[in-house]
Amino acid sequence: MQSRLFLFGEFRWELKPGQLAPPMRDKTQALIAGLALSGIGTLTRNQAADLLWEGGRDPKASLRQSIREIKTVLDAARMDVFSADSKFLKLDLDQVWVDARAASRCARSFSLEEAEKLVERQPGWMLDGLDVTEEPYVEWVRVEKSRREGDLLASLEAYLGVALRQQALKDQVKRIADFILALDPINETAHRGLILKYLGEDDKASALRQYETCRTRLEQELGVEPSPETQALAAEARTPYTEGTKSAPAGIIRAGAGGLLKLKPKVEVYPFTAISKDEIHGFAARAFAAAICENLTKNRQLMVQNETTSDLRFPMLDLGKPSLDRYTHYAVRGALNTGGGHAELLVQLYDTVSGEICWMKRADLKGGNLLAGHSDISMSAALEMMRFIELKE
Repeated sequence: MQSRLFLFGEFRWELKPGQLAPPMRDKTQALIAGLALSGIGTLTRNQAADLLWEGGRDPKASLRQSIREIKTVLDAARMDVFSADSKFLKLDLDQVWVDARAASRCARSFSLEEAEKLVERQPGWMLDGLDVTEEPYVEWVRVEKSRREGDLLASLEAYLGVALRQQALKDQVKRIADFILALDPINETAHRGLILKYLGEDDKASALRQYETCRTRLEQELGVEPSPETQALAAEARTPYTEGTKSAPAGIIRAGAGGLLKLKPKVEVYPFTAISKDEIHGFAARAFAAAICENLTKNRQLMVQNETTSDLRFPMLDLGKPSLDRYTHYAVRGALNTGGGHAELLVQLYDTVSGEICWMKRADLKGGNLLAGHSDISMSAALEMMRFIELKE
């Protein structure tokens, strides 16, 4: 069971379920945050001392005091997630879930499980309330806050769109939207989400009240009117439904989730298969999948996820409807076929709503060389899929 470290809002470390870390000094909490947000959970002693005690009387002595404080807390909990030697400090990120890192992962590739964890506690901006004024720390926090808080909002907006699209998550819409608005009161995506929710419940009065709240806040904060998309929902709320069409709002929600909320299409790249048991063929197939995934991620208008395990519910060349999560819009599958000195790569793009193959490409690997033209083929396939998705969306 992973411990959970919350950096959004006030610092909070759940060492084990039901067991919180006791209060620690602000700079000790800041040190833990620095480790948690470093690339691999590691800082050198010099980096940590310079970050938090630059210009102090004895930075290294102050650092040793914080290290002792962390070890005291973890020893009492019988946890081995932190280590310190003569050069390095390390936090084991395999055993510690960090909300800010989860937000960044979720913003790059949406995960319903991660998104649910992000809204479990009261919202707040990152490292709120820590009294650390050293210039290197203040600059580090400024950069990290900008990045991680942007990722948090992007993740929550994606979660809101998913909740609007999935009947099983409809009761989460208000909670997610309220979470976003607590952080960003002028966030139109959250206001539209609530308006869509009320329209879906045939509660036009609440939808109009939410629109007025949105309009007032935008006027006060920015001196602007709501966007045309938001105004279109207000107009819908003012239009009486024709008798016998009480289900109309459901269509509005579907349109809103895909258009008015401007969700990024999500593409999942599944492991490519080799029609052979040869390990070299398997490596080549995986290399093509990884390269195509990498090229797709260069398009910031897509959410791309690289699936690491094959999904047997969605077998290659199976034209039946896939059984994928509804918040996935497209799935990429591929197969490498070899034989008789000939090699061919087949790539398919599935529409996960209809289950249909909506795009396909075959590439001949000249002379049976499995990686011949590898970069060009992968880039060409990714660009063609990007263009197809852009036109379709």
